[in-house]
Amino acid sequence: MSVSLLVAAALALAGDDPATELWPVLAARDAPPACAALFEGRDAAQVRAALVSLVGNEVRPPWVPMRAARCLIEEQGSEPEVVELVGEWMVDPAVPGLALVVVGSLDELPVEVAVELAGLAVERAGREPRFALHARPALERSAHPEVVELAPLVRVAD
Repeated sequence: MSVSLLVAAALALAGDDPATELWPVLAARDAPPACAALFEGRDAAQVRAALVSLVGNEVRPPWVPMRAARCLIEEQGSEPEVVELVGEWMVDPAVPGLALVVVGSLDELPVEVAVELAGLAVERAGREPRFALHARPALERSAHPEVVELAPLVRVAD
């Protein structure tokens, strides 16, 4: 079954609650859904709110919040409220997985947002050596030259 058909089937079965509608699509064990498919034919603000809800609640399986975060960044990353929320993930020590999703998704964001978040990644890496191990390679691989320039600021312990 294609991802688009899976999304359509899940949305048809779930009723009116967007978070309930999106959960089965994000929870699938196979490849993650195409994030754009989650927004097709739906109110973007409702889908955004549902994704935020799935990220912010203790949802199982554990990859659901990570996939929701990735889709939120990929499809809505230039929205001011999303930029603010993602910035909070970068500084909150309680959500290291979300910070890693952000660092891995910088290329999906407008360059000015990516640079701002990369700066937060550099700061976090200074406080969290384990985060630095993942952040520096992600910054080095970025398609944004301005982000790549920040990578040497991430110190990785030998």
